[in-house]
Amino acid sequence: MAEPGPDWPQIAALYFALWRHEPTPIVSLNAAVAIAEAGDPTHGLAIIEGLEEQLRDYQPWHAARAAMFGMTGDKFAAAQAYRRAIAMAPTAPDALFLEQRLADIETQENVQPDA
Repeated sequence: MAEPGPDWPQIAALYFALWRHEPTPIVSLNAAVAIAEAGDPTHGLAIIEGLEEQLRDYQPWHAARAAMFGMTGDKFAAAQAYRRAIAMAPTAPDALFLEQRLADIETQENVQPDA
């Protein structure tokens, strides 16, 4: 029997409780990912987009944004965000993981790399 997956609604609730005590952009970013994983990627993406001014130089923001675009069906925006996250990746394994996600999107939607 497979183990159940994460309880994303509970994780989102815990991030909101944390945010009440520590209202930082990073906590908001993590809460947005949990909201998306709990089934509301449009709301998660809206939160992430609202953090751009504070987190545009933070590589995980680009990676999370890419994933949210993918979840909402905007494969072209997802590919663009993945490329930015790859360019900012702190390690080769991080870049490789994101490159694999980008390749999956490009294969699914025939999204071509920027010329």
